[in-house]
Amino acid sequence: MAEAIVKKTFNEDLNEDKYIDEGRFLARLYFEAESNSKDFLLKALDHVVERLNKEQEVDLLEAHMYDLEKSGEDDEAEDEVEDEVKEEKGPGVEFYRGLVMIKLFVRDFRRFLSICMRYGPSVIELIEPREVELTFDQMQAVLTDVGEWSRTLADQVKLMDSLMNPETRAVYEQLLREEESCRVCK
Repeated sequence: MAEAIVKKTFNEDLNEDKYIDEGRFLARLYFEAESNSKDFLLKALDHVVERLNKEQEVDLLEAHMYDLEKSGEDDEAEDEVEDEVKEEKGPGVEFYRGLVMIKLFVRDFRRFLSICMRYGPSVIELIEPREVELTFDQMQAVLTDVGEWSRTLADQVKLMDSLMNPETRAVYEQLLREEESCRVCK
């Protein structure tokens, strides 16, 4: 992997061995992002770090942002997508890709799963523990959480699908036209 362009450390006085002995989860989470603005991309990746650092029962150890590159520079699979973007947005549009690796401790399995489900890292590298034992109540709580996240996601997909429905889209476009004509009249 390329050299990190930004390295941040957190909780340097934290006793990692103690946290591991307590059964906390030690992991590296990797987040990828893409933008047509290099500055926006850096801010977006940094925002992920800041949000995770504010999470309860989460202790960040390090965050490394890796060199940003123009999308498609060394990736032939990206060429088709990049061509579609250029066709849609016009020639000369550049997209940048970036990656941030965040090493952290999380209190327990339920909280770790919550973090992974809500933040959606591209890669999850679990370092510790090597084994996990859950009580019946803990398993029930985790399954309830997963069901809730699934329902939320399904509701969001239904909402997006309804916006793609031709009748709904026609009403939405009519409202936009009316709003635009009202602005022109003023």
